[in-house]
Amino acid sequence: MWWFRKKSEKVRVSQSQIVGVSEARGMGRENWAYTTEGYGANVIVNRCVSLIARGMGSIRLIVQVDGENAPDHPLQTILDKPNPNLKAQSTLIEQLIGFHQTTGNSYLEAVRMNDQSEPLELWVWPSQQMEVLLAPGKRIPRGYKWSNGQDDLAWPVDPLTGQSDMLHFKTFNPNDQYVGQSPMQAIASSINQHNAAGDWNFKMLKNSAQPSGVLKTTKILTDDQWLQLQKRMEFDQMGPDNAKRAMILEGDLDWQQLGLSPSDMDWYNGKQMSAREIAGGYGVPTQVIPIQGDQTFANYEQARSALWEDTVIPLENDLVENLNAWLVPMYDTPGLSITFDIDSIPALEPRRAEKWAAIGSANWLTINEKREATGYDQLEGDAFNQVFIPAGQIPADFDPFSTGVPTGTATAQNPPNSQETTPQPEMTIEPDEDEIVQATRLIMAEYKCAEATARIVAESALEKTAACCDNH
Repeated sequence: MWWFRKKSEKVRVSQSQIVGVSEARGMGRENWAYTTEGYGANVIVNRCVSLIARGMGSIRLIVQVDGENAPDHPLQTILDKPNPNLKAQSTLIEQLIGFHQTTGNSYLEAVRMNDQSEPLELWVWPSQQMEVLLAPGKRIPRGYKWSNGQDDLAWPVDPLTGQSDMLHFKTFNPNDQYVGQSPMQAIASSINQHNAAGDWNFKMLKNSAQPSGVLKTTKILTDDQWLQLQKRMEFDQMGPDNAKRAMILEGDLDWQQLGLSPSDMDWYNGKQMSAREIAGGYGVPTQVIPIQGDQTFANYEQARSALWEDTVIPLENDLVENLNAWLVPMYDTPGLSITFDIDSIPALEPRRAEKWAAIGSANWLTINEKREATGYDQLEGDAFNQVFIPAGQIPADFDPFSTGVPTGTATAQNPPNSQETTPQPEMTIEPDEDEIVQATRLIMAEYKCAEATARIVAESALEKTAACCDNH
């Protein structure tokens, strides 16, 4: 990596490292290097940025007024169709996050007639052509400038409020508070190594995977003879079309093949290590990108969920907060906000199913408490505010024919382990023959209480005998 050396410094290249060959391309500081040599030339960077950008583009931004969805609000309309060139909200977000993850900065313009009007269109500007205009002695920039070398455009910034028609969405940069730091800056060495290893492999394949050799002679060649011999070698022996082609030597010319050391042949492991470092720099699990040996179906779902929970969702929250602070104040609508539905993300369905299963099996919660925990409105009625427990958890001293609430029964106000009990209205149970049989089976199956079973059967027999005598 050549970023942090002075121009006068010499770079010492180790011959045992395949990534140190002189043809290796070094990334520059400019944003153009991030977009061309990083995103444009490295498959791992391209895949990581695409996964994050396309994942966030799949999350639909929802406009709400006082907590209720407002599908007909002008803000929702402009989010769904930002401008004549972008017909979908997902494309706008994908472009915005693509620049953000490539250069560390992204710029979104709200086109308005004046400072008091609502936005008419939303446009994403290429961050490699943008510049932050600084005000001497001020913490707030005085504007933003776009230039392509021929035309210039500028957007002013309010020096008091910091409001502007241009949103600058950037990453954290400890060295500069005005511009973000590209994620590639921390992994530039790994990107250089990965690109160099790919170039080396490509050149080896073009040469039929044969290393270079030495053409020896005992005679001293003139300059013309040397140039003629070199051109002949390039024309007759080099390139994929000349692979395995026989070499005809004259006089005392001798060809000596040069082999590769084990450390030179270890380029594959070095390339895989660089790929993992690049993925780690972007917060993308290696199981979801093209790294051989890391992709298995056993852990793919967990890796996919980790990508969303650790990388995509936090970045989505950051974007929504910026839009609420920048775009929402342009509309004169009290209670207006932008949000997103996290339950609509398919990648989080396994985690969501686990959470719902855990809540559903929580016997110490009422139905309304479970609905509130899963994001649903509560239902009216006392039955929805009571705790229901399985029959297998009925206390041993429970008498199905007694009046009142059985000992140990939990209520909504008195969950398990509570020291307080709430009086309940007494109720009288008049069992019939079917209820007696069911109660008998319940006690026999759950508690194996022979005394209780005998008591119930005896009472049933006495009642039947008395009824029979009355009839006769």
